[in-house]
Amino acid sequence: MANDQELMMNIRAAIDDCTRGVDEAPSLRYEILRKAKGEEPMVKKISMTLVIALVILVLAAAAVAATVLWKDAGEKVAELEGEYGYYDTWDTATKVELVRDLYEMEALKGNADAERLLQGEGVTDAEKDALCDRIMLDYIGEDQVDMICLETILSTLNDVEGGTPAWSVEDKYWYNQMLEKYGMLTSEDPKFILPEEGEINQEEAVRIARTLLESKSDRDLDDGIMSPYFEEDIAGRRIWTIWYDLRTDGEFRGNPLYVYLKADGTVLSYHIPELYALHLVGMIPDAEAVPEEQALATGRKAMAEKLGVTEGVLNGVKAYYTVNEYDYAKTVDGKMDECQWLVDCVEQKVYAIISRDGTLVDVKKH
Repeated sequence: MANDQELMMNIRAAIDDCTRGVDEAPSLRYEILRKAKGEEPMVKKISMTLVIALVILVLAAAAVAATVLWKDAGEKVAELEGEYGYYDTWDTATKVELVRDLYEMEALKGNADAERLLQGEGVTDAEKDALCDRIMLDYIGEDQVDMICLETILSTLNDVEGGTPAWSVEDKYWYNQMLEKYGMLTSEDPKFILPEEGEINQEEAVRIARTLLESKSDRDLDDGIMSPYFEEDIAGRRIWTIWYDLRTDGEFRGNPLYVYLKADGTVLSYHIPELYALHLVGMIPDAEAVPEEQALATGRKAMAEKLGVTEGVLNGVKAYYTVNEYDYAKTVDGKMDECQWLVDCVEQKVYAIISRDGTLVDVKKH
């Protein structure tokens, strides 16, 4: 594939950079002159730089080969699904073709059932059909034939924790392009894109989102599965979404955390479990909003008066600049006309609403 060839060319260029100047090295010229004069023979050595460069080349070549394997195998599956529909509607011959393709591309290497099927000796058509189903169900780890499809096969081929949502934006873009190639991309499908010059990449988007989420929530993101998305919406806006599912021992627990970013890294809005119960979405304070410290001070005083306690007993108080969830379209546009400060004390189950100009709007119990 073109991208893989470009990658190998880049690797070779990097090795050339690492070893550039070896031919002109004074020490090598000196050794050559000594040998020409009949002096003691040179000891032939390979520079550590060259050794490291060769190791990098071997590892990179292996990574490219693995990428080619799963993407090429995915293309085969997409081609069949695009022509014949979903797997559970296929005839036996098409199912056997799928198993053969995956076996020849080593995705089913060593699978005894696949070897028996492809040898075909003493196996009836009915047995072949059932054998194909069993092979594919075992491969994708499911127990229902209607679960055998392009997405589940691709998730197995590209074994990333979290499945297709956790793929890199580059892999999501490739997936989109492949669906379009085989006439399987619908208007409802997200339009995955790649960053262009002047736009932040995935690493930068994750760093910005993680920094924000860690400052706004006490949830442990190390237990989450991060899913990156870079998409163009129906209005042509290019938006990053960095999503964290909270899981324990692989099981989903609680609402996700995620951040919306512009292509230049500007935060549009964020979602954290602390705001879900109030149907709110987090925003970055605009220039007209009072500082967070002022909102906290106003909120603490109002909550203490509401509860009839001193401010000192209010622990874990946090402030969020928010907008109503139903006004989501405005958050994506970055408009702030519906925003306000929410000062929340989870321990005492009370919160205060402060307008952007610092005026106390209300104090409520959770």
